[in-house]
Amino acid sequence: MSERPVIKIINGIMRAIVIVLLYDYVKNLLSYITDIILDNNLILLNEVFNNNIVKMVLLFIGLIHILITEKKIVTVFSLRKTRCVYVLIAFLTGLVFSLLYYTAGELLNIPSYSIGDVQSYNNTVVLWSAILTILLIGPILDELIFRGIIFYKLKETSYILLAVIFQAAIFGMFYRPLSVAIFFFFVGIIGAVFLIRTKSIFTSIAFHVGIISFYIIYSLLL
Repeated sequence: MSERPVIKIINGIMRAIVIVLLYDYVKNLLSYITDIILDNNLILLNEVFNNNIVKMVLLFIGLIHILITEKKIVTVFSLRKTRCVYVLIAFLTGLVFSLLYYTAGELLNIPSYSIGDVQSYNNTVVLWSAILTILLIGPILDELIFRGIIFYKLKETSYILLAVIFQAAIFGMFYRPLSVAIFFFFVGIIGAVFLIRTKSIFTSIAFHVGIISFYIIYSLLL
């Protein structure tokens, strides 16, 4: 006997919430580890790994299981379906969208998104390590979880519009203040649109990387 539509939607939302909680744990842990590495505190880094290695391994196995068993999700990771021109368009869209958001924030005098002062790292190696971490690990993890897993799980159990809005709303909730949360809500919406139109998560990642690239460039030019 098949599940009722309402039950399917509730089950999809509950799975999404579980994944989001795991995502929050991993992202906070990665941020903590990155700060430790940049501070060259290897003793504390070793302690963090010792205390969290089991959770990290179990979470990694869980994510791999989801990607292997969910064939519809796996298809969005195919490079053969990704055209370079779409990736470039998505990246440039991210740059332009960030520019418009930043300009609106300056004109309306509202808080804007910031990645901090990357120039505060005096060591060149540390500086570029920080940039690569911010530029790649964050966007890839965000898109993998929200557009690669949560969106597709919700799309299977509810209407596609509801899936797009819900995953973007959860994504935006991880940011403060409200103006930044709204910005990332629309980042989630546009990222999902790129995924739907191109059937490839690499365009969504490229869009997100474009968003972050603008703020890295802005911080370096300050």
